[in-house]
Amino acid sequence: MILTHHHTEMLCLADDCLYFQINEVSYCLSPWSMGLELSLLVGDNWLPIRTDSEIQLLHHMSHRFLTNSYFEEIIGSIPKGIRTKAIRFHHLQHTILRLMRATRAAIDLADSNPILLWLIASKVASNKLTYQKAKPLLESKQKAILKRMYPGSNALSVSFIKKIQATRYNAKEFQLVSALVENDANINSLRHCTQVNLDILSYFITEDYALKVPLVKSLISGKGKDIDLCGEIQIKIHEAMDAAWGIGHGNPMEALQRCSSYDQICTLHIRWVERNIGSLVMFEDEEFSDVSHFGLHMPMAPGTPEIEAITSISGLFIEGEEMEHCVAYFADDVINGEATVYRVLSPQRGTLMLLRSSNRFVIDEFRLAGNEEPNHESWALVRRWEKLINS
Repeated sequence: MILTHHHTEMLCLADDCLYFQINEVSYCLSPWSMGLELSLLVGDNWLPIRTDSEIQLLHHMSHRFLTNSYFEEIIGSIPKGIRTKAIRFHHLQHTILRLMRATRAAIDLADSNPILLWLIASKVASNKLTYQKAKPLLESKQKAILKRMYPGSNALSVSFIKKIQATRYNAKEFQLVSALVENDANINSLRHCTQVNLDILSYFITEDYALKVPLVKSLISGKGKDIDLCGEIQIKIHEAMDAAWGIGHGNPMEALQRCSSYDQICTLHIRWVERNIGSLVMFEDEEFSDVSHFGLHMPMAPGTPEIEAITSISGLFIEGEEMEHCVAYFADDVINGEATVYRVLSPQRGTLMLLRSSNRFVIDEFRLAGNEEPNHESWALVRRWEKLINS
């Protein structure tokens, strides 16, 4: 909540304190010399607010807006150097200012390790740490601060905290920081990143297995060419894990950890989807063998001992799984009689698709395993067969 006259009513100064109302609730804010303490009027008594007040005193105002002169007087009581250091913190700003008022160590930490200062402020703001106890903690060495705040963590270190790159220091970024530092598995996954970009991390933090993928680590480090594809990458990794679960893959992360590009993740996903569909079709084929060819047209042209037509839907999916390519995606074309798929058995094992165009048979695709290009000898064989069936 940005504290300006746009949000407040009844602004006045008395006893050097600022009195104001928000939504008909009365507050009192003391000046810097009195600790910037915020109090709430309950009945006839002013009670200090011990948890985070959620007010943001310092902010970059547009030239179109003017603040109240009483409010400006309270802000002016804060030393300019401290205002410069604290203005970046949009979330927990009031708590951080009060910590800076309590000890010079908080001011120094705003420069040397602002994320660590932010984390300490969150403990104070949630009433898990008093201002009195926060002062000696802030004056300790950073390593000792971490050990005190996260005694159960074996992974968190000062150097890792310094890698975290916040840009807006708002509530959303703080939630990401908290989720990261409170999970040793996440820290270990990103330990070797040169930096941790919170904008990129936000795509993957809810599915922490994604943090182990080299491409994701590269993006979080601020590297790589696929930064604009973070949303698509997150979805593709999730879909790949679902597909792996469907085929009972023993260790899908081992395969994903070998993916250093978006294209490699897509290829892996397609392969697992094909296996998943193929296993379902083979199951149906075993249970209902009498309908496994239902709706499938006769091959467009006869095969040869080296070029064998695939005559069932299950055979099409098995071919895609065996050859590690996406031929099964053309199942609709085969069912509709618009194409026929053939296994090429020699001189190289391959797969081809035959179409009809202007009363002629045309080889639309011919690929080896993994979509590799056939050699000259293999192409010569299928071209002779194409010429024969067209004659």
